[in-house]
Amino acid sequence: MDASIESTKRALAMQAKERMAVGDSIGALELKMKSISIGRPSPGELYELGRLQVLTMRYDDARKTFGILHGAAPTVPEIAIETGRLAKIGGDMDSARAIFDQALAKHPQHPPLLAESLSFDDLPADRLSTAEALAADSSVAFEHRHLLAFALAGFFDKAKDVQKAWHFATLGNSLYKDNGPSVPQVASEIESALRLFEATAPLPIDEDAPQTVYLIGPPRSGGTLLQTVLAAPDHHASLGERGALLPWLMDGIHSSSTQFWETGAAAIQQADMKGIKGLAGDSKMVIDKTPHHAHFAGVLSKIHPQSAFIDQRRDIRDTLVSIYLQAFKPIFGYSRNVQSIADYLLLQRQTVERWKEAGLPVIIHDHEAFVRTPNDIGKGLFTELGHEWNDAYLAKDRRVADVRNFSTSSVRTNISAEYTNKWSHYQDVVGDLPDELLRLLTA
Repeated sequence: MDASIESTKRALAMQAKERMAVGDSIGALELKMKSISIGRPSPGELYELGRLQVLTMRYDDARKTFGILHGAAPTVPEIAIETGRLAKIGGDMDSARAIFDQALAKHPQHPPLLAESLSFDDLPADRLSTAEALAADSSVAFEHRHLLAFALAGFFDKAKDVQKAWHFATLGNSLYKDNGPSVPQVASEIESALRLFEATAPLPIDEDAPQTVYLIGPPRSGGTLLQTVLAAPDHHASLGERGALLPWLMDGIHSSSTQFWETGAAAIQQADMKGIKGLAGDSKMVIDKTPHHAHFAGVLSKIHPQSAFIDQRRDIRDTLVSIYLQAFKPIFGYSRNVQSIADYLLLQRQTVERWKEAGLPVIIHDHEAFVRTPNDIGKGLFTELGHEWNDAYLAKDRRVADVRNFSTSSVRTNISAEYTNKWSHYQDVVGDLPDELLRLLTA
């Protein structure tokens, strides 16, 4: 490679890292694309480009990038994992399984590959036993045991083996390096957000902006299913769990004054809407399902006054069990034990009620009612949001939005009540729940 080209690429790489350090992933992507256009890209550059495309939710572009890499090196674990995950995100489970199987044939004891393959049924017996042995082996890397433990919890949950599912979830929850924020810390954050809401005026409405719908229910409460239905019309778009404003909100919310709002809110509104339009084009409605938006809902309504907020509510016991069985990021610090999950679910519900008392309109969506009578509930919800309903939005072949979370495979099926009443299977291993939490069942 020409020395001047190599020097330019190094400079662009450094600038991209600087952009990432301040949370500007889109800026980093633009710099990486500029670097790619100069000279022939290396496989490492393409891999970095693909990861940035995933991070910024440019999934179609990422599929093309990793398609090139996978075609050249189909059994390299890191490439197979990213390529297979992208297939799953798009709903192509058969391709994803074939990708993982091909790589595992060469690397049968690779923990991240094994963890990915555990999301499928009918595993070879030796693959399952290998995963169990590695998860139990204290000499295996900490993060790999964590990954395998939760993958096994999910596998055994689907197999209705309650004891093994709970065992591996408990193991996984014991293997976090970062404790994450506690429930009291989250509560303090919410208090700051409420004060900021009271102290600020809404920004001017952007007449060209789409209606932004924020699903603010807790994790594992039916939000992904609801998001795919809301995004089914041609002029609607899913933003996944974008949450692009959260870093700014979390940094600024602890300020004792409104200066950060006065000096930055207008620019943040413009930048955020630019990012939304970059993903959703000229869509009339965009849907974001980031659970932490419940903490800042009122503030978001000041930034995007055309927003609507939906608190999707599932049986609180089913939600609790589902959270415990999944590997959440450190920001979900409450997810590690039953008591703290219960504390958070109670706080989340109280927070939504406080936003409503403060004047924020919030639509309450009953997940159990929706899966029983999806046509009726769906039509009512669309009407409340000011959009026309069509029963075709419930068909699984219309709900094609990319899904990058724990519900990737389950939302690709017909809507049913199959996933309700999970709690009843786990009641003996969970034990008694706080009365205050149980009262939410009839609230």
